[in-house]
Amino acid sequence: MKIQIVLFEGFGELVALAPYEVLKRGIEAGAPFEIELVASQSQKEVVSSLGVQVTVHDFLRLDNRPDLLIIPGGGWNHKVQTGRQAVYHSMRRFFIFFKLLLAFHFLIPIHVI
Repeated sequence: MKIQIVLFEGFGELVALAPYEVLKRGIEAGAPFEIELVASQSQKEVVSSLGVQVTVHDFLRLDNRPDLLIIPGGGWNHKVQTGRQAVYHSMRRFFIFFKLLLAFHFLIPIHVI
């Protein structure tokens, strides 16, 4: 199973990187999935709300579609308007293709019909 965590300019560090750490630990313990950090747009690095630069594996695109997409909440909601717009437009294009998880302070499964 391919899992992606989408990052956008101004993302919240804790809500994006905590799930990444937990899932990487699962992989180390033998869980049968892969995890990637991806950008909401075509770019190599994404800057968090506190200025942490993260190099991403890829960006959201149909030919690299995950089985599960995690969209972290956080900094974009109050610091960076363009990050929020980027996520909205990316999800609008792709939402019907993904099983969607939202990570705000915990994971909430969303079923897309």
